[in-house]
Amino acid sequence: MIFPNTTTTHIFDDIEGAVLEPTTRPLPVSVLNIENKTRSNPFPWRGQFSPQLIDAMISEYASDGYFLLDPFAGSGTVLYEAGRHGLEVFGSEVNPAAVKLAQTYKLINKTQQERLQILENATELLNQAIPLPLWNMPTKEVFSEIVKRQLVTATKDAEGYVRSLLETLVVLLDFYSEILHPDFIFRKWQELRRLILEFPFSEKKINIELCDARNLPLQNESVDLVITSPPYINVFNYHQQYRSSAQALGYNLLHVARSEIGSNRKHRGNRFLTVIQYCLDVHQVFLELSRVCNKAAHIIFVVGRESNVKKTPFFNSEIVEHIGNRCAGFKLMMKQSRVFKNKFGILIYEDILHFAVANQSPTDTPKCIAKRVLDEAKVRCPDESRCDLEVAFSEIENVKPSPLYL
Repeated sequence: MIFPNTTTTHIFDDIEGAVLEPTTRPLPVSVLNIENKTRSNPFPWRGQFSPQLIDAMISEYASDGYFLLDPFAGSGTVLYEAGRHGLEVFGSEVNPAAVKLAQTYKLINKTQQERLQILENATELLNQAIPLPLWNMPTKEVFSEIVKRQLVTATKDAEGYVRSLLETLVVLLDFYSEILHPDFIFRKWQELRRLILEFPFSEKKINIELCDARNLPLQNESVDLVITSPPYINVFNYHQQYRSSAQALGYNLLHVARSEIGSNRKHRGNRFLTVIQYCLDVHQVFLELSRVCNKAAHIIFVVGRESNVKKTPFFNSEIVEHIGNRCAGFKLMMKQSRVFKNKFGILIYEDILHFAVANQSPTDTPKCIAKRVLDEAKVRCPDESRCDLEVAFSEIENVKPSPLYL
């Protein structure tokens, strides 16, 4: 499929385009666009990767013994695919619900017999926690609330992998959306059990932690390959997914929201300020990657091409490209594009940016990038939003990065 040329003026038109290096091999367009889809993610999460795309990237760009990183791991697609390929992987994520889903992939490191024992222990706790429906229960809603409390109590009483499994179940039950009944819980548990028993086995460590992409618990120069999709500007409030389940497990999601990069919850008074903060946050991500990646590392960002703030389009992938290239010492090695239809039938375009650690001296600052982004947006901004854009432009020097999630 041929991508249409945009008729919109882009920022940084003076910058030379990406250079295809001999060692950076492009993937076929049919693979990027997943024209023959055969697999889906077992754990739903908004904005997640297709497993086939990650499988193709790992097959093409990883070698035996590589250590992989996904600093925006979501529900863990990169973790699972690394496990299938027998590679060590680490994921970071600030959203507790996503971590509870992705941590299930740690069981890839357990044998089938070990998994069966963990599942048996968890099943025993579930049988103790879930009461049989009583005839004198006034409503199914009351029964559902009792079950939710019992499940959370059982989860907190459990330890190790059993606790992790029960946490995953609590998230999948989605306390806000569902009225819980034993049959529904049993069905979800059986689906989770079947999935776990079908996991591949790998001795290479699969790990994920609830932590910030800008503050990773990894050693210097330890990472060989990064595959990630950072949040886009003003698209999702990721912490809203499975919100009631995460809160039931004791997490303060307002604390999480403050550290979400690009979240449209931020700066509700003037959402154009989110664009500035996005530049600052992405810069911090690149600085952390420059610390943890070795000199030969290959860094791949899959970035949605366009976002809208107050009816004004902004180009995420261009921002990420030039923050990495001009502010953080990385070199853009290759740029490809892909397209797919979302569940509403709308075509979504993504750019795939391949970087190398170049240790180049910065030629720009993230605030200068933000200034140029906002200045260029003035030609696309509707009259109703122009005042807010001008105010944001004047406030650039006062905006700070999102607080680290600690």
